[in-house]
Amino acid sequence: MAGNLHDNAESGNVYAQVDEALAQVKRCIRALRDAEGALQVALSAQDGNGSRGCTWDKKNNSWKVRASVNGRMVNIGSFRRLADAQAAYRRAKRKPACD
Repeated sequence: MAGNLHDNAESGNVYAQVDEALAQVKRCIRALRDAEGALQVALSAQDGNGSRGCTWDKKNNSWKVRASVNGRMVNIGSFRRLADAQAAYRRAKRKPACD
């Protein structure tokens, strides 16, 4: 095959359609990333980091929960949903400390 496939008159229209569809998918992905970033900023503005004791772990796409128990920071766990992370934090703060 000599030359670029886009130069082929018979397949040019199909390749143009594929190129346009790919460009549209890229625009959608970019918009989703922007929306995710805006959500994280909005959450962090609520209470310093979105919710007391909860921080977003971008690497693992989960909410990490830590709480202070008897003056020591304790890792509670990781959660996919913010509501679950908040509930875990509240449970950890309610539990009586035992050594």
